[in-house]
Amino acid sequence: MFDISASEIFELIDSNRTIVSSGSRETVSKLLKFTERGKVLNFQSGLDSSNWLIPENWEILDAKLIDLSSNKIILSIEDSILFIAPYSKSCDVILSKMELMDITLSDPNNPNDFKYQHRLAYDSARTLKETLISIPWKILQGLDENGKFQLVVKVKSEPGNMQIFQAATNNEEKDKVFLLSHYCHSGQLNDGLAGVYVMGRVFLEICKNPEKFNHNYVWLAFPETIGSSVYISNFPEILDQAYFSIFSEMPGAKSSIRITNSRRKSTYIDRLVKLVLESRLKEFSFVDFKQGWGNDEMVFDAPLVGIPSISIDRAPFNHYHLSSDTELNFSIDSAEEVVNLIYETLVLFERDYIPCPNYFVPPQLSRLGLYKDWSNSRSAYIQNMNLLDAATGQESAVDIAIRLGLEIDKVFEFYDTLIKNGLVTPLKVDPRYARRVG
Repeated sequence: MFDISASEIFELIDSNRTIVSSGSRETVSKLLKFTERGKVLNFQSGLDSSNWLIPENWEILDAKLIDLSSNKIILSIEDSILFIAPYSKSCDVILSKMELMDITLSDPNNPNDFKYQHRLAYDSARTLKETLISIPWKILQGLDENGKFQLVVKVKSEPGNMQIFQAATNNEEKDKVFLLSHYCHSGQLNDGLAGVYVMGRVFLEICKNPEKFNHNYVWLAFPETIGSSVYISNFPEILDQAYFSIFSEMPGAKSSIRITNSRRKSTYIDRLVKLVLESRLKEFSFVDFKQGWGNDEMVFDAPLVGIPSISIDRAPFNHYHLSSDTELNFSIDSAEEVVNLIYETLVLFERDYIPCPNYFVPPQLSRLGLYKDWSNSRSAYIQNMNLLDAATGQESAVDIAIRLGLEIDKVFEFYDTLIKNGLVTPLKVDPRYARRVG
């Protein structure tokens, strides 16, 4: 059995991971080593998928900023992969400090950090037409106001393939649960790579325990937003096949769990994860759709896609889009807690069913060991009567437990007994049910 290594994933932090690049190919190649179930989907530069245009392959050959008064290099690509914004064009220009500041992203609140600049990569009107850089605020402020600075950037662009990594647990099963991750965002760990690690861990744990999992789980890793948009555009059949999707952002941050709800807020996956959270954690929070970090869950749950999608995140995270998003601000325990939360949510999903009665009149519970006396055990008697009334073939055991405010194990115990005695048939929770708002 293959496995995923945090250290191997984190080795990719400083690689050039953008939409189409050598770092992205390196990442996908590494993911293929973790599971025999993986494959690569290639989408050529120039392909237009639902108005998303695949850009060319982009590589940094050299980048440096020189103080012409001393002829010393102030910064270079060796200092940080974030020095040059992805999809900048080549240039060799002399700039004043004011002109330099016009093309520089910097953060006075984090004066020692480079910042991630994504605008050229995701704005096709600007891709390879501008050069943008990042300079730590402390260095930028220290530059001579009257100085002259030479910016030399050499990049190479040519046609290539945007790669999407896909791995499925059961290719025979059409209906799917999607585990989403994005591998882009060079120079950062929690934002991207940590989510790849978490979803890989969940996927491989499912593979190791086939007796617990009958559904088809699909792990995807792609460039953020464009990857998920192109994937759905090229595989529209998943709109009817998908139960739900789960994303995770900042999972290794040293802060509390925060769930970003699905677009309609109370779909089946929202209810599942809330039930698991309430039984296992004391500190967590919820925010509405698009009010969290905002990633590929917004594509999968767009109104005309409609796959219920949540994101299991951590917040706050003060190193967002900064070069300090490294192992120093990452906790493997935090990441593993997210792995366990997702895994346990999926275990509950696998366990759930819709109890459909095979009887017309209420069964004789005393023959089943389920009878509770009205006088001596009134609350238990009422609970059992409520569970009998709830078994109409319209509502799953999990949803019944939530509605009645009962412990899920007690609900399963009751219905499992009826199933063993042929009084109830467990119906599968299907994708249509998973989209119902509770």
